[in-house]
Amino acid sequence: MISWFMVLTLAFLSISAICEILIIYGFAKLKRVRNYPGIYILVQSIAQLYIDIHWITIFAAVQETLSPFSCRLLGSLVFYAYTIAWNYTFFLSLEVYLKITSAVSKTSSKPKFYHIFGQVTSLAPGLILAFSNQNGKSGLGTCSIQAHSILEILWGIQIIIYAPLCLIFVILSFSHSKNNDKKLKNGLKYHLYVVLVFIFTITPAEIFDTLNWTELETPESELKILAANISVIIGAISGALVFVARFSQKNLLRSLWKAIINKRTIIGVDENILNINLLPYTDLFAYLEDNKHIRNAFTSLYMIFSSLSDPFSKHESLDRTWKFDLMNSPCKVTQHNYNYFIKVFKSENLTKASLLNSFSLDSNFDQLKTFSTFKSENHFTFLTHDKKYFVKSISEDCLDFLCNITEEYIKRLIAPSSFLLSIYGLFTIEYGNSCKVDFMVYENLGFELKNPKKAVLVGESKFEDPFVVDLYANFNSILGHEIEKIMLPKIQIRKILKAIEFDVKMLSGFTNLQYYLKVVYDENVKYLHNMKKMLVFDGKVGFIGIIFVCTPERRKGKAEEYRAKFLQDAENIFVREKAS
Repeated sequence: MISWFMVLTLAFLSISAICEILIIYGFAKLKRVRNYPGIYILVQSIAQLYIDIHWITIFAAVQETLSPFSCRLLGSLVFYAYTIAWNYTFFLSLEVYLKITSAVSKTSSKPKFYHIFGQVTSLAPGLILAFSNQNGKSGLGTCSIQAHSILEILWGIQIIIYAPLCLIFVILSFSHSKNNDKKLKNGLKYHLYVVLVFIFTITPAEIFDTLNWTELETPESELKILAANISVIIGAISGALVFVARFSQKNLLRSLWKAIINKRTIIGVDENILNINLLPYTDLFAYLEDNKHIRNAFTSLYMIFSSLSDPFSKHESLDRTWKFDLMNSPCKVTQHNYNYFIKVFKSENLTKASLLNSFSLDSNFDQLKTFSTFKSENHFTFLTHDKKYFVKSISEDCLDFLCNITEEYIKRLIAPSSFLLSIYGLFTIEYGNSCKVDFMVYENLGFELKNPKKAVLVGESKFEDPFVVDLYANFNSILGHEIEKIMLPKIQIRKILKAIEFDVKMLSGFTNLQYYLKVVYDENVKYLHNMKKMLVFDGKVGFIGIIFVCTPERRKGKAEEYRAKFLQDAENIFVREKAS
């Protein structure tokens, strides 16, 4: 061994070990790292940490302290760690592919199977090596599988099985993402980078040991030594490169650094103001003990809107976090994709004062007292006192899906001609030991009307059920009012259909997504707020909006077929007014 090689190996394995520890720490502290399928990177990193450390056995000083039995035992653990790392890298590539090809970001239903399969396929060869008749000193000089032993063929089998499978799913993921690039932008592509980096940094050492069984069974040569040294150096730096691949995601490294130095992004409100505002509602909170999730969600929204700057300003990070005390109970509230929703506020000319009025605890007091949840306290849909906003609980899968589409959805939503339903925020509130609730705030379409009636104009649900449940309103809200045609001037119809075409084009990029066109109408209008979605037809004032739901099980057919049918039906709904 030459000195430069020893120095590089020691430096690289030390850096890699530190980086693997940082990945593990990041998983414990950062939600974006924990987001599924981050668990597979965690297990892979734990296994690779042992692989990183094992490179120290290449040094003669370490080898001299180890007996053949000790080296064989350590070597069997090394092969076990390699197999675990390969298994979970394969699981990672598979789950990324499944998430990219699915409209809704669902957590896999097979994690237990993965864990069992990973352990069985890793323990079996590890035990064989532990009880085999070999000294454990590999061709690279580390404690692994004895050089020139027939057991070295295990390395080749490992590469032949796992590397092609991982590469296939990586290629399929990138290929499919051409029509759904947003999911990759939101983190999944960094998981794929981890897979690629792992493959190309782990395999050189395994290839060397495989070939060493037969092809390299020759006297030592400078070329062979050079090949061995390069394989070791690449393997030693593997953990650091995996860290770079995962934490190259925008702002993720900064978030990790803040977590390490315990720097918290807390945007607070003056405690005296909060105490004054919350003091009259102690009875309310006691009364709503069974509905504490809606209570805390609604109160946190009021506190968040109180803390916003006026006019609204951007934040330095993707998500924004507040920490408050709700009646002496600490809670943390996160608004996901904060800066995108600020654009919605600005595009609709919302003000801090108007938000505080809508979410005023005093104005919503009576409704909160009489509010009852559906199914359980974890499921709620609450309409503010002024009928402007819904506050609705959502599942974690639905939250992940909405976070994935936020950038593209908001970009289209704030366009002057969009009919997409306005969403004003995606939130997670955490309080107590482990309690967590995800919820969203979105518009109540047609709140300006005095006695609104609703009807589904276009969409799959219209043709399947005579009465359509409005999935974005209260559970007992049935749309029983039907409108067959809407008569408008020809030029207005053209503009509406063009806008709908652009809206649907964006939505259809997420396969198996269900959406429908809804109209809310009445003869009387209380006031006008947003005229972008307003229509006047047949003596009525109406507001139209495109509603989507993240429950793809009800979808039938391909996304493009559904889109074509949707647009065709939309053309049939809007009829040109007859000349008078």
